[in-house]
Amino acid sequence: MGENIFNMKTEKYIVLKDNIIKGIFHTTGGVKGVENSCIYKNIEYDKIEKIPLEFEGKIRQHKNEFDSKYKLKKLSVRVNDGYVTIPDGYKLENEEIIPMTIEEKVTAGFKVIDIEYKAIGNDIIKKTDAELIKEKIKTQKQIDDEKQIIADEKLIYEEMRKIAIANLGNKLKIVNK
Repeated sequence: MGENIFNMKTEKYIVLKDNIIKGIFHTTGGVKGVENSCIYKNIEYDKIEKIPLEFEGKIRQHKNEFDSKYKLKKLSVRVNDGYVTIPDGYKLENEEIIPMTIEEKVTAGFKVIDIEYKAIGNDIIKKTDAELIKEKIKTQKQIDDEKQIIADEKLIYEEMRKIAIANLGNKLKIVNK
């Protein structure tokens, strides 16, 4: 009589082409069942390997991203081996890919800020007068001239405000007569 299908053991297999996972199969049909599935699904392969049921790989991953027991290697190892690429503006830290700070993006050349500013962590702040002079971005005279212009503009603003208030007062007197 026929085999009792309820007593058959399910096995897991990966199908590889040039060590890239092209398919992952759970089957009770062994290698022959996987071969038949590959024919049916039109999957090209050069190798079939039995793997543990706990295997958590994905199609398109390279076989060498896993150790000999089919456990995923550390992210840092996969990055160093070239299997995982860290996108621009991100970094590897504690086995995680995380966004860089603004300061790190500026240092790495992914972000450009005005030369009169600097990045500290995730903040962009104006450089001090001493830093601007030290870095030869401005001279002391340029800084003094800019401060004088700002002081003059404040004075002009206050004078115009006083004139506007006086004119408004005169208009109110005419209306109230």
